[in-house]
Amino acid sequence: MLVYILLIFAVMAVSMIDIKIHSRRNVVNSVLSNTVDIVSAPVRPSWFATILIIALLTVIAGWRSFVGTDYSNYIDCYTVFSGWSYADAFKESEPLFTVLNIFVKDVFDNYIGVFAISGFLTVVCLVLSIRYYSSNFSLSVYLMFTSMVYFSSFNGVRQRLAAMIIMLAYPLIRKKKYVWLLIVIFIASLIHASSIYMIAFILFSYTKAWSKFTGITISCFMLAFVFYQPFAGIIFKLLETFKSTYTSYETELTQTGFGANALRFIFLGIPVILSYIFYDSLKKTRPDIDILINFSLLNSLFMFLAIRHWLFARFNIFLDIFNILLWPEIIKVLQPKEKVFIGYIVTLVFFIYMCLMLKTESNLLPYKSWLWSYVSI
Repeated sequence: MLVYILLIFAVMAVSMIDIKIHSRRNVVNSVLSNTVDIVSAPVRPSWFATILIIALLTVIAGWRSFVGTDYSNYIDCYTVFSGWSYADAFKESEPLFTVLNIFVKDVFDNYIGVFAISGFLTVVCLVLSIRYYSSNFSLSVYLMFTSMVYFSSFNGVRQRLAAMIIMLAYPLIRKKKYVWLLIVIFIASLIHASSIYMIAFILFSYTKAWSKFTGITISCFMLAFVFYQPFAGIIFKLLETFKSTYTSYETELTQTGFGANALRFIFLGIPVILSYIFYDSLKKTRPDIDILINFSLLNSLFMFLAIRHWLFARFNIFLDIFNILLWPEIIKVLQPKEKVFIGYIVTLVFFIYMCLMLKTESNLLPYKSWLWSYVSI
């Protein structure tokens, strides 16, 4: 766990020091130019700091060794796909990841290249999404670690990469550029077919937050949780229709004992509850606040279902980043004294949560990297 804590410390230090320097420069510039707009504008790190953060995150995510439950599966994929031609790859329903494996075989002849390249691309999309779409970069980056968004990229590698490609196109969601949005989702689906479900999620995000439709949606998820057995059958048919790789879990879906940790649902639900309490104030923070709230709500609802079976937590890979974008808006609407108090509480509680999850989730400990001869840290 030490390597993860050191990574968080390094990334946060780079982010906060850079933003502090950057903020002072902006204040000076605003005084010299006699403007005050910069005061209310979100402060982003410099490109130097952004690139440094990307490099740090890529080293840990991309150069790990047998960390994550899916690691061995991707080695098997590399072994199979490396013997294919590029023409063979495009006969598959998800060809782009196969193309990556073939490329790595041809250029590097080592499966580590698959993790390094996919890790780098995922981290780039993740960090840039936070840089452009969060009103508090440092807080969102901290929550990226402590709410397990970053670490989930160690599992479901293809799905996280596809999700981050879609997330980078968030302005298309916000501006309702449907044609370009469908193109991006189609490209992402060539990496992981489940990207298609984002169409439904996006349509839901356009509804008014905390409307009657929201209540109906929550009720449907609650009914699905209570009457899980028949619901699982419907979900399997849906997965089968879209030729999902998860159809092999048909038997597991109808059994008990495969659920996710309920603590994950509790922590995902906190910002959603707060968004309901402070909704009137949140509406004044940014025009896309309903989109953030709705995505965060879906995120918590799917984790609620994941208590029944972990498979539903796979949908969270597409949605969990919206929680870390919503948190800064919630903090923003609090009174000055409340901001400090809640800020410290969030920092401490989420750090404890991360430590608990790292010990129990997805083979994330001990951390090993081929860069330091597989020494466990």
